[in-house]
Amino acid sequence: GGSTAVGSMAIQLAKDAGAWVATTCSKRTKSYVESFGCSDAIIDYNAERWEENKSVTEHSIDAVFDCAGDDNAFQRSKIVLKEDGGFLSIASFDVGFDPNGHPPLSYAAFMCLCNNPEHQDKLSSMVASKKLKVVIADVFPFTDEGLKMILSKQMEGKLCGKAILSIANN
Repeated sequence: GGSTAVGSMAIQLAKDAGAWVATTCSKRTKSYVESFGCSDAIIDYNAERWEENKSVTEHSIDAVFDCAGDDNAFQRSKIVLKEDGGFLSIASFDVGFDPNGHPPLSYAAFMCLCNNPEHQDKLSSMVASKKLKVVIADVFPFTDEGLKMILSKQMEGKLCGKAILSIANN
C-alpha cells in the first residue's frame, strides 16, 4: 500500500527513477499518497482490485512490490506483470524465498536485503536534501506500555508513516 511507511518511500524512489507508478490506498489516505508525487494510478483498494484497474492493465508492468500483504498478491501480480517482470513482498510469504524460483519472472521472492554503502549514501543524501520524505507517524516510549501502544497502532493498520520506538530519554 502506498500509505505504508515503506510504500511511501518506494513511490518516491520509483518516481525519482522515472517509473510509471500505480499504488493502492484507501479514500482516507489518498491525499497523503498524492503528496509523494504518485498521480499515475492511485487505486482505492476498498472499491476495486488493483490487478483489474484499467490504468494497470493498459500498461506493461515491470514489477509489483507488495508492502501491505494483499491476499494472493503474488498470484494476482502474474495477471499484470510482463513475462520477465519481477515481484517482491515484504509482507507475505506466498512467493517463497528463492528469487529465481518462478521462471520466466526475472525475480520473485519474499524480502530483498542488501547492504550496499553506495545505496545507503544515496538514500541518506536524498533524505538530507528533502528529496526523499520520511514521515514519522508517532513516537512511543521504550516501556512495556509503549511497546503495547506501538503494536496496537500497527495492528489497526491506520498509520501513515513510521511508528518509532524511542530508546533515548528526552
